[in-house]
Amino acid sequence: LVVISRSASIPEPLKINPMLNWWQLSPELAIGKCQKEFGEKVLIEGGANLVLAALPWITELSLTRSAISEGENKLEVSKLIQNFELISEELTPDEKFQLYKRAN
Repeated sequence: LVVISRSASIPEPLKINPMLNWWQLSPELAIGKCQKEFGEKVLIEGGANLVLAALPWITELSLTRSAISEGENKLEVSKLIQNFELISEELTPDEKFQLYKRAN
C-alpha cells in the first residue's frame, strides 16, 4: 500500500498497516518509485487533482460517474478522456462505470 500525501500526519487506521508506504512526493516521482520498487503496473486511486497530475503516466482509466452532481474538485471529463478510447461501459440506475485505454 503506497499513499502519497502532502500531509506529514498519518491517519491512525493506516499506522497499523505493515504494508504502508507513506510518501510525500509528487505524483510523477511517486509513480516512478512505485514502478521501480513494485513493478510496471501501478494502480492510482484518487480524486480529481491526483488524477490530473498523474494523467501523463496513465495508460488505462476507470471512471465511476455518479448521477449526483455535487462535490468539490469537479473536472471536465471530456478533457480528461480526450486521448483515451472507451473500452467498456456498465450502467446502473445511479452510476456509470467506464473503462478507457490510452489511444496513442
